Amino acid sequence: MRISVPTRAALTVALALVVLTTCSYFVFTLRHRMATSTRRAAFKVDATDAQQWADPQVLLAAADHFYFLNNGPAAAPLYARAEKLFSARGDARNELHAKVGRLRSDAETMSFVEISRFLNEQLQNPIVQTDKRLRLWCLIAKGYTDIEIDYRATKRDWLEAQEIANVLGENQWATRASGELGLVAFLEGNPGRAARLLGGALLSTMASGDTGGQIRFLELIGRGFEEVNRHSEALRFFERAIKLADAEKDSGLPYMAYEGKARALVAIGKPEEAKAVLDDALGKARSQQKRGHEAELLILLGKLASQTGDKKQAIADLESAAQFAKRVQFFRMEADAMFELATLYRDAGDLLTAEERATDGLDASQRVGDRYYVPRNLTILADLKARRSRVDEANTLYEQAEDVIESMLISVDEPYWNSSVAASMSQTYLQHFELVTKRGNVPGAFNVLERVRGRTLAWALEDRKALPTAESGQTASLETDLAGLQVQLMQTNSTEKREQLLDQLVEYERRLGLAWTKEDAPGHGLPVQPASLSEVQVVLKPDEVLLEYVLDDPTSFCVVISQKRAYVRVLPAGRKEIENLSQRFVAEIRTKGTRAELSKRLDAILINPIPEASHGATHHHRTGCNIEPAPV
Repeated sequence: MRISVPTRAALTVALALVVLTTCSYFVFTLRHRMATSTRRAAFKVDATDAQQWADPQVLLAAADHFYFLNNGPAAAPLYARAEKLFSARGDARNELHAKVGRLRSDAETMSFVEISRFLNEQLQNPIVQTDKRLRLWCLIAKGYTDIEIDYRATKRDWLEAQEIANVLGENQWATRASGELGLVAFLEGNPGRAARLLGGALLSTMASGDTGGQIRFLELIGRGFEEVNRHSEALRFFERAIKLADAEKDSGLPYMAYEGKARALVAIGKPEEAKAVLDDALGKARSQQKRGHEAELLILLGKLASQTGDKKQAIADLESAAQFAKRVQFFRMEADAMFELATLYRDAGDLLTAEERATDGLDASQRVGDRYYVPRNLTILADLKARRSRVDEANTLYEQAEDVIESMLISVDEPYWNSSVAASMSQTYLQHFELVTKRGNVPGAFNVLERVRGRTLAWALEDRKALPTAESGQTASLETDLAGLQVQLMQTNSTEKREQLLDQLVEYERRLGLAWTKEDAPGHGLPVQPASLSEVQVVLKPDEVLLEYVLDDPTSFCVVISQKRAYVRVLPAGRKEIENLSQRFVAEIRTKGTRAELSKRLDAILINPIPEASHGATHHHRTGCNIEPAPV
């Protein structure tokens, strides 16, 4: 699955944080489920009670109870026993309910693709087509399965499940469906919508006492904060999920929360604590045969080993995770492991093996339709091509990555999210900028910068309403069409086709913007495409110079543009030094210090190397760290 201006999406998440610490939880009483209901049971089976163990209805109710609390290991044997008993009685309806529950409870020991195929077949079964509760049960199972394969299928599953749940009055499942659709919105590149749906679902599960749902949505919101590099906030969500699970003795282990907690601890500089968390969770995953979580935990341990310098152990863990994920078609895990392996092999100088792993990772991420990681995998593959002097191929891959990022920015419906997403993927633009700069292509270098900075700046200046007050059928339809175009863009390698799709995406952006802000007149918005270098030069006066700063380590750059010429100047300092000096300079301004020495040092780094700027021309500065969007 990156989130200070108080946008509505940010407020939704902030509200969830506040409620987590202040609200009084309702007592959740589980009631005995009827044979035709998907409701949860308030009791468990006593293994020593032969009468209970021989009653499939009791077993099914208890299994549903555990399943609703995300406890597959406890539910699976109960479903298996109930399935056999219902089969012996000739009760096909409840036999199928138990079988679906068993498959989902054991899902990580088998192929998600095969489970999805089976569930799709059952949805065509006359019994399922005429029994709404059983159909809801199959759709729920398929929704949880398809998220590992194709989020577009998951969206269809949960939309129908939500509709049926509302008809049946299954409010808790309707809420869960809404939250899962929030996850889909995130994968579609629409984090604002994701925050609304997930935040609302979390509040609803709290009000209804749905502990399993709360844990799931706390984990997902935590992952959302992780994606925007807000690790301290993410940690609070993960720890709350773990605390809830610990308080409910029938709850399953919240692996995603443990994994997220470990990632957050690493990010904030606590690797030893992170390893302890991961080792503990890995032991539990293996004892419960949670193979998917085992693979994910191995990936995290591999990353941690790499960060602490144990490259051999890192490669061993990641190769194990990658091959397992490939075998069982866990595409997201495969893509993640392959990316990390490509990085390790590249850094070790084994470029051929690195390129093989990067190619496999890209294929996996494209198959699952993962917008956030396709650009990352395209970027590392481009870097490897460039290192092997295959510059044209590298340039094409960078452009493809930027097209995918731009398509995602088109559907990001608020400025802060827009800037955050672009900043989180700035490495693509930075590496591409440096590649074209080395080839002496100044117009190309300027275009790379403006593709990301121009769009985020345009959003900030346009000041459109961040989000609609209510989602209309029109906006939902437009967002669905937009998501389809984004998937096509992500999966095509044709430059011509990508240009056509980007043109269509631009049109959808304008239509979606008008749907969000009805008072906007057609054509009112700022230009979508960035200005070219020649267009910028035309509007500059003879005594003006535009300076575009690009900060990196160990080298930073300045793109110098005047009416007559344009070039890229290498600066005598890297990002860290410039940022440190700038922060100290601002601090002295605030405390009314002398600033003289800092001013001289910054002037020597940023201005003196530029003849046009140091000779008295009027100059306009734009700067960015790792090409992150920055104000004029």
